[in-house]
Amino acid sequence: MTDEMIHDLTRVFPAIDGRQSPRPVDLLTSELDPEVYRYDAGDGCYKVMIVNNQYAANVEVAMNADPSRRIMKVSMAANSAEEGGLELDSDAHYHVFEFWSQRYLGRLSSEGDLSVELRPGETAMINLQQVVDHPQVIGSNRHFMQGMYELDDVRWSESENSLSGTLDIVADDPVVITVARNGVMGHAELLAEDADIEIHEVSDDMLQLQFSSSESRTISWALSFK
Repeated sequence: MTDEMIHDLTRVFPAIDGRQSPRPVDLLTSELDPEVYRYDAGDGCYKVMIVNNQYAANVEVAMNADPSRRIMKVSMAANSAEEGGLELDSDAHYHVFEFWSQRYLGRLSSEGDLSVELRPGETAMINLQQVVDHPQVIGSNRHFMQGMYELDDVRWSESENSLSGTLDIVADDPVVITVARNGVMGHAELLAEDADIEIHEVSDDMLQLQFSSSESRTISWALSFK
């Protein structure tokens, strides 16, 4: 296995546990095998996997297929059984963050379509986080479920104007957390125990927080706005 393969494997373990499995929303509507899966992570957060199954039945054809990308769309609010949609709250807006490319895809109304371009056999792992009126975590590079396993006790304090939580980090493997300001301006200051930290302004409304350590440990962190 290559180093890249090993790295990617570390992003998918630990495996999803519990009684819930990703649900194929297009099971009854797709001409191919299901290509869109939804996982309800709670608190207005959904994990959506979109896979381009073109040529999936023939590996040899897939390896030599036209590498051009296929535009794949799924309705945010439409019924799953009849239209293959995600059945999300029709009045909500969501931050859209793709894990493998670590790209922010924008803010999307549930009245619209979630759209990605994928090569044959390629998969997008998307975090849909319902927009709130204060800063919130919208992405992570540590685990493909983006926050379900590496982050805990993430909360916003109105009195302290601060977003805080705990984070599991692995030795010599920097973790990058993406945070949306959601309109809360001011100087952002990051504090963490027992970790090297960096903070980067990606845009006027987006921050990236980087944490690293020479030892595997759970750390506490706080992001305040002055």
